[in-house]
Amino acid sequence: VWLRLKLKDRKGGAASWSVPGCAACKMPKRDGIILKADPTTLMEDVSRFFNQTCVFGHNELQGGSKIFLSVASCTSLAGMQSTEELAASMQEASPDVAQALIHLVQGQEAELRDRPAFFQLFDLSETMRVSIVQQVCKQAVAENMHQEPPIKLRCSVEQASEIRKLLLECYHASGALLTDATIRVRKSTEDIVDSIAEVVEDAANGDNKSTDEFDTASTEWDNIRVHAVILAASCEYLRGLWLGGFREGVAAEMFADVEDPEDADALKSLVEVIYGGVAMLSSTEELVRVFMLADWLQSD
Repeated sequence: VWLRLKLKDRKGGAASWSVPGCAACKMPKRDGIILKADPTTLMEDVSRFFNQTCVFGHNELQGGSKIFLSVASCTSLAGMQSTEELAASMQEASPDVAQALIHLVQGQEAELRDRPAFFQLFDLSETMRVSIVQQVCKQAVAENMHQEPPIKLRCSVEQASEIRKLLLECYHASGALLTDATIRVRKSTEDIVDSIAEVVEDAANGDNKSTDEFDTASTEWDNIRVHAVILAASCEYLRGLWLGGFREGVAAEMFADVEDPEDADALKSLVEVIYGGVAMLSSTEELVRVFMLADWLQSD
């Protein structure tokens, strides 16, 4: 059985399970089950994904991920730079230096041929305000790693987690900033009836706009907007589904459907964990639903 829960009794403490890929999965007697993924595993997922494919890259950013470069170049969502600003800065740098910055931001290993290229990377990271690359360069100098070419660099798990933290903020932000994919969860019959009744009531009160913009799909599905690269990196099913669309030249918008309305809360919890956040589950039944969804999405 793929799902194995090993319950350990602790006097006056919490019941906890040992779960593959989970840094923490504990159930305090009153508060519920806390679910959190191992940040090292999440970083390796993204690094492996970018090493295997470049389909989520953007030509104007020399093949780099707009999502990762945008959040890496700001300390808060309010200060996020535009794609045009990022592209202008990168065009001033040599291709190998720009690629090194992209690799570091995306959790990959970067290799530079000599010291001048290393210091150009530091200058580029200052220009673009990519603090984690500045930190990596400063650490390399402190440890004298920049003296012997080729110079190999990589961000730490903690630095990668800072980028993921900002991506989580984008996911939670109003309008779900920079998202490019949708996971749809079918609504229950009761919720569908309520949605239709709300439109009918608005029409009866003279709000014709609701009737004019009535969308059958919106009454049948709840939409969860996500960043495709984050979900695809950790879910083999979504990776195959969405990358297949790119290979076949299908429109860029990506979807995945969850048919069981009762999976809605579990899916939101799973997405939260994949983003590096913490999910609070109310019962072991919900925990089982999360793991069944993880199994379906092939998320280790």
